[in-house]
Amino acid sequence: MDRFISDSIALFSIIIPKTIFQPRLVVLFSLLSLFSLLFTQNTKARKFIFLLISFGFLTSVSHVLCAIAFVSILCCMYPLISGNIQKKVYFFISFLIVIAATPYLFNYYLHIDTLLYSFISYYSIYRLIHFYVEVKSKPSMRYSLLDFLFYILFFPCICHGPIERINTLVFHRLNREDVRYGVKKILKGLIELDIYFYIFKDLQSTTPSLILSTYLHAINFLLLLAGDWDIIIGFSRLMGIRLRENLPKNPVTQPNLTKFWRNCNATLIDWYFSYLYIPLAKNNRYVNVKLIVVFMCIFGFHAFFNTTEFPSLNTFLYFILMGVWFGGTLVISKLITNFLKKRNIKDYISQNVNFFYNILYGKSTIGYLFNVIVNFNIFAFGLAQSPLYRLLI
Repeated sequence: MDRFISDSIALFSIIIPKTIFQPRLVVLFSLLSLFSLLFTQNTKARKFIFLLISFGFLTSVSHVLCAIAFVSILCCMYPLISGNIQKKVYFFISFLIVIAATPYLFNYYLHIDTLLYSFISYYSIYRLIHFYVEVKSKPSMRYSLLDFLFYILFFPCICHGPIERINTLVFHRLNREDVRYGVKKILKGLIELDIYFYIFKDLQSTTPSLILSTYLHAINFLLLLAGDWDIIIGFSRLMGIRLRENLPKNPVTQPNLTKFWRNCNATLIDWYFSYLYIPLAKNNRYVNVKLIVVFMCIFGFHAFFNTTEFPSLNTFLYFILMGVWFGGTLVISKLITNFLKKRNIKDYISQNVNFFYNILYGKSTIGYLFNVIVNFNIFAFGLAQSPLYRLLI
């Protein structure tokens, strides 16, 4: 019996590799959740069970003091967000700063260095802002403390998304299609993680070529996230919760940068466009500049994402200029596309360089491959090198 248990644990460890996002714990706690859901169909009871399991998950990926502090802050925030308190926006922002600062405070004063807690506090800010805006914009909607905590602490996506909307994080009646979809996503995620861990991860660390290393870094990044997200979405579907896709389509195969970013961490991009870009771009002035500012924020805040030590100025500039690179290349891509759409330009190219007309405007395999290669290079070198930082700093 002991041999069987040890062999099962070894097989489990081989099939589910250890990564920064702790997929083994996600799988174990998801299986515990699926088992617990068999005993009740009551929504409130299910949410309460999930809260207990989520707190257990929090203490497993971080320190118990971090988990207690985080839940305590959330409980203090709930009456502030849902109640009719004057100047509550200032108190709300103060609490967000406290949540963002807790990883650094725990590390500095208590020497508690828990990397995943910095991920949790980072992504929770997005969900908290969404909840605040939702309650403020729809006063008729009432969410209980249980609803609020369930939304923020839902453990499968607490570390790195998807960033779900509260009105969609609800239990659905499980059907055959949900089971089929969930199992398919879990198997796909495990395969992606195994390819990342057993093939590409070692290749990146051993290759002497800077260009090849840059490409492998981008592939590893996408495989790691895709594998984790597929497992999260698959298990959530088996629990009766239909999370949005963070990679609706393979971003690498998209024909332009706009479609690339729509399919790369889609819920994060959607959040920024909903809560930052749309309010900024209401007057339709300096739209391209505002688009670059959005990407500066997206990547600038990533300086605080995976560390328990406050980032240095150089680190912050690295990520800010990464955002300028991605936003700037997207703006240039849009400007070129709009320029080529002008009728006189199309007519001129059609009459004088018919070969390029077929590539630019027709359904040309060469044109498609050219765009895919350019997009991937922009992404890979921007992600691994932050070219503007290398150039300017």
